Amino acid sequence: MTDLKRMFQEYVDLSEEELLERAQADLRFLMPVLEKVGGENASIATVLTAVALAIAADGKLSGREAQFAELLFDLSAEETYMLAQAAADADALQRIDELFPAGETLMRARMLDLCLCFAAADGSIPPEEQAFLLRLAS
Repeated sequence: MTDLKRMFQEYVDLSEEELLERAQADLRFLMPVLEKVGGENASIATVLTAVALAIAADGKLSGREAQFAELLFDLSAEETYMLAQAAADADALQRIDELFPAGETLMRARMLDLCLCFAAADGSIPPEEQAFLLRLAS
C-alpha cells in the first residue's frame, strides 16, 4: 500500500504539462488498440467512461479536472460534468471490470496512468479516487 501512496504522490507532484504529456501518451497507446476491438466510437466511449468514473469517484468535479478534460478531449466543463454525473450513477467497480476484463494488464496499466493523471490534476487524490484507482490497478 505504501508503494501505491508514493505513486499517487508522485503524480500529484507532476506539473500540469507533465500530466498532460503522460495522458496524451496514454491516449496514443489506448485509442488504436480500443479501435481494433470496437471501432472508433467504442474506443472514445471506453476512454471517456473510465475517465468519468475516475473524476466522479469523489463526487466532485474540480475546475482543474474540467480544464484537463477540455485540453485532452475538447470537452466543455458542462460536458465533463454531465459525463461525471452519469458515471457517478453507475457502479464504478463493475464498470471497470466490464471495460477491462481480467488479463488485460497492459490496457489496465495505461488506463490507470490516464486516470491517475486526471485524479492528480487538481493537486490531490482523495481517498475515494484512491479506492477507484486501486480497483483499476487490481
